[in-house]
Amino acid sequence: MRIREKIILLTILIIGVFASIEVDAYADKAPYLKYRPAYYVVQDSMGVEFIDDAGQNCITVIDDYSPEKDMGFLLYLAQKWDLVDCGTFTDEELAYRQYCHLVNENGFSVYSGTECAHAGGAYEVKPGDIVFFLNEHNIPVNASIAVGAESDGPLVAVETSKGKGIVHLGKIPDESYRVVDVIYPHAEAVVFSFLKDEMHYSTVTSCGVLSNIYCESLFCPRMEEYNHRGYGICQWTDERRTELEKWCETNGYVVSHLMPQLLFMKKELMQGELAGVDSMLRSVTPNGDGAYDAAHAFCYFFLRPDGYEDEAENRGEIAQDTFYPAYIGS
Repeated sequence: MRIREKIILLTILIIGVFASIEVDAYADKAPYLKYRPAYYVVQDSMGVEFIDDAGQNCITVIDDYSPEKDMGFLLYLAQKWDLVDCGTFTDEELAYRQYCHLVNENGFSVYSGTECAHAGGAYEVKPGDIVFFLNEHNIPVNASIAVGAESDGPLVAVETSKGKGIVHLGKIPDESYRVVDVIYPHAEAVVFSFLKDEMHYSTVTSCGVLSNIYCESLFCPRMEEYNHRGYGICQWTDERRTELEKWCETNGYVVSHLMPQLLFMKKELMQGELAGVDSMLRSVTPNGDGAYDAAHAFCYFFLRPDGYEDEAENRGEIAQDTFYPAYIGS
């Protein structure tokens, strides 16, 4: 499932389609969303209504929406998506600064409502795009996430005094909003960039670490072991989990976010009794065998999961056969 699809499903879940989505966090160690198809239909002046496959209305529709201050809701969603901590969004509550972060700092493309397909333009609004509403001076004052589009305007998820819901922007002037085409990072890409840019590991070593994090958690920072012992991308357990939680609290981080966990992993590799593993990782040969050796060492000496002797060999093979071919040349 692509990252945009996950974001939209999570957004729809948050704003009210509880009956249509079932979450199973432990099937094959993979967090995923299993859901009955949700459809939307236009019903005269009633706007857009989301219905499930049984024909039941499963979401609130706000038809007479006038843009209010929605940045708090968008920021809440961005935090739920784990996209503030990795830098896609900023934690700034002012819409103008969020807009500048996305467009000027991250370089995402932006389109006026008049440049969108429903207004005769070339850009097709996609679910996951961020819609910024403008004041009379063309300054962004709030924002929402697009969850779809109709022939005369986008559909966006909002929270107002009437509650959370879907708004059809067909009645709002096209020149009063801009659409930002956000490129959403996959957690795997964030981890790889951290290993290369922050840890200064080679691509070969990074593939070995990626193999382990993939096997531990599928790069999901909220992954928790079925017995509630292991937690996070490295499945920190018992005393190490406690240390992770204390370190995040002391440093003002949210333990369930990806970047704090990566920083804690770096701390463990650079300090204390596990610091020797870092030297092993940096000394591997620059080829597929090196990817195997890095994965084996990371599992055997750093993570030490149940059955780590056999598991280290398995993860070495995954690093050598899957991650190394995918990332060689990076």
